[in-house]
Amino acid sequence: MNIVDRKFQIKALNPITGKTYTEADSILLCAKDAAVPAALNAYHDECVRIGANPEHIESILLLLGRVLEFQKAAGGGRTPDTVGAEIPRCLNGEEIAEGETLRLPGASLAAAVRDLRGEIDIIIHDSIEPGSAAYDHLTDAKDLLGVLAHIILGSTVSQAFGSPGDWGYGTKIGRSLARRG
Repeated sequence: MNIVDRKFQIKALNPITGKTYTEADSILLCAKDAAVPAALNAYHDECVRIGANPEHIESILLLLGRVLEFQKAAGGGRTPDTVGAEIPRCLNGEEIAEGETLRLPGASLAAAVRDLRGEIDIIIHDSIEPGSAAYDHLTDAKDLLGVLAHIILGSTVSQAFGSPGDWGYGTKIGRSLARRG
């Protein structure tokens, strides 16, 4: 079987038609990925160009709205990546056995770090006044936990942090990143 989506094992069901889909005939984009809104816009435009039915075109716009709402609630979209043990599968098509998961070293720790990041995010949004020093410091701490999770899973420091401008050149982190190279 030729695998189309090499990053994810997909087992999807259309609850209306009963049709099932796998990584052999579909792709998965994560709502958290910052590139997804642009991808959905391009998909929408192409569907209009080729004459897809109006309901399908409307459903794309509704999906785009839900993705944007999700990203806003999550504090913005995240830069997508392929790291660590994912690389041989995604780039070279290296297979793993059916139903097997190849867990990266540190995957449990990364999940725990991400869980803590989520808890801090809830505290920030429920209890801290936006614009206050506490809000700014906790937001940076939350973002650093996301970076740490990427590093644990094999991203380089540069990949995990992104560009210095992502952190704001006026912050200690942004200035440190700008100085590194």
